[in-house]
Amino acid sequence: MKSAFYIMLSLKTLDRYECFGEFFLGNDRRYAEAAFSQLQGRDESNKQAVLNLDLVEIKGELPVTVKTIYCTLGDLANNTKLITKEIFRTKTLALQD
Repeated sequence: MKSAFYIMLSLKTLDRYECFGEFFLGNDRRYAEAAFSQLQGRDESNKQAVLNLDLVEIKGELPVTVKTIYCTLGDLANNTKLITKEIFRTKTLALQD
């Protein structure tokens, strides 16, 4: 069964983190982990880091969180730019094949 990898974007509310967006990274674990490792953030939450990004693997119907980072709004802006560039690059290369 093929896995699918996503980056899930979540915002801290009063009692939990609430998902508000996602990026699809494809089916390649190494690519997804390499892309996620480039992102800015911390391994632990703090008062400034009210956003989190989860690298999620979906195998069958079951989502599994592979790694989580916590970030600020500034980090999220940079991460969104990086993710978008990375996805654009891989999609463009795929079209050239």
